[in-house]
Amino acid sequence: KPLSWTEVNMHHICHQIIKKVIKDECSWVEAQATNGPQRPTYFVTHNWSEPFRDFMLAIDLHAAQNGVRMRQTYWICVFAMNQFQVELGTPTELETSSPFINALKESKAAVLMLDKQGLTLRRIWCLLEVFVVLSKYRELLGWDELFYEILTPVGIIGSKNMSSSPLTEALRTADSTRCKATFPEDRRLILNYVAFGAE
Repeated sequence: KPLSWTEVNMHHICHQIIKKVIKDECSWVEAQATNGPQRPTYFVTHNWSEPFRDFMLAIDLHAAQNGVRMRQTYWICVFAMNQFQVELGTPTELETSSPFINALKESKAAVLMLDKQGLTLRRIWCLLEVFVVLSKYRELLGWDELFYEILTPVGIIGSKNMSSSPLTEALRTADSTRCKATFPEDRRLILNYVAFGAE
């Protein structure tokens, strides 16, 4: 059925645009970039079910408040990864083979995109990214300081207008045992990794 702009999400972007427009079965970035690989400045953790309009509102807000320049980039998996041949890494070598962790290693900072319902906090791959940023930003990512912001379509968590909201409550009550994954084996793998702090 026809979708309104407010209904379009990353699933629609992937299956109705990327997979229909790109003919070479590569990532959107590979198809569009003219100067070769682009090193990410900001790694984005997000939920594919969030309305794309809300997602972009939060990105625009972050870019404006942080003075992001034209050549600074956001690593967003739906655009950065090859959606025709998705490779998530091998279970026994998660820290070296996961495209998410490898992209984090290349990034200078990270942002957590919190949708209006807080569903990002219930996705297991998002949990992995949050865990790596918060727990391993020095030893694994090589960051001197923790550069992490939590974005929403209506403001950045911690800013004056976001000191109290349903989203801050969602953060406070986040529970890893409620996280879901498309494939049960992914959930087991990541929960074990988080529980033991390493593979």
